[in-house]
Amino acid sequence: MRTTQGGSKYDPRQIKQLSAKYGDPVVLKCLRNTNATAWDGPSSKSTNGFGYNDTPYAENAQIVNSLPNADNLVVVGDVSVGEYNLKIINLTQREEGHYKCNAFIWNTAFEMRFLLKIKALPIMLSTNAENSTLVGIAGGQMNITCRVKTELLKKETKIYLNMYQNEHIVKGSENEVISHSFVPKNSNNRDIFKCVVKSLMLDVPLTQKIVLDIKYRPALRFDRNEQYLTVYEGTDFSLTCLAESNPVTTEIFWKTNGQQIKQEFDLVKQHNSVLLNIENIKRKHEGNYTCVAKNEDKLMYASVVGFSFSVEDKLAASCP
Repeated sequence: MRTTQGGSKYDPRQIKQLSAKYGDPVVLKCLRNTNATAWDGPSSKSTNGFGYNDTPYAENAQIVNSLPNADNLVVVGDVSVGEYNLKIINLTQREEGHYKCNAFIWNTAFEMRFLLKIKALPIMLSTNAENSTLVGIAGGQMNITCRVKTELLKKETKIYLNMYQNEHIVKGSENEVISHSFVPKNSNNRDIFKCVVKSLMLDVPLTQKIVLDIKYRPALRFDRNEQYLTVYEGTDFSLTCLAESNPVTTEIFWKTNGQQIKQEFDLVKQHNSVLLNIENIKRKHEGNYTCVAKNEDKLMYASVVGFSFSVEDKLAASCP
């Protein structure tokens, strides 16, 4: 088989691209001086219009009458010189898609391929994010919305709207709006959602990115798992409290007996951790110790976690 300028499905760059307004007449031209010509077109059963649906449309001058849009198709041209062009009387969504002309000139087969699109104003894609960022609070209800808008009527061309979360599809629809509601966790902070629109009128899908900014109060942990410790008098003791939060921790400190520890012990602070260090432990040091961390946005968040330790005499503890 020899392929003409109409192009081949194996080389999309060679497919002839055509576009017209909704309701316009369109003529797809094949070759002249043919012995026989057949047209294939998009199937009415197609769900997306992107595939090569080789549904018979016409044989020479005869349209296939079983087509649901047969009344909107006609073969035109000078049949006396073997010219059989396919005319769409009024372009609708049903006629969008790929077409193929199969022509024979003597014993040589020719193939021409076309992609017909409805011409339209650009599609507008928007989300409920502000500057690509959507703010939420961990444990609170959150809604993500993708909205597509075009000046075409809904029936003029299909629009495929999908939502992805971290590259995994969440929802898909042929409607103009999709929404996803969920209750975010701390771990959802910085998750990326994407709204993607596909349509035959678009050469490249439209994409809008949404980055989640999930606010949550500090989550605290110690650098050891024990919540109750026994230490020996005269030894040294240290324990680090670490905080993770969004927004970042603005204050972190230790308390004992309800009072903030400011002196007596060595405290080493960083923006998200504080080290409690007690040298030469005495019995007066035993009791409950609490780590407190705060962060600020429009509201103040605070988190509190504590542990206890008791002091034993090392010699007395070793006696039988």
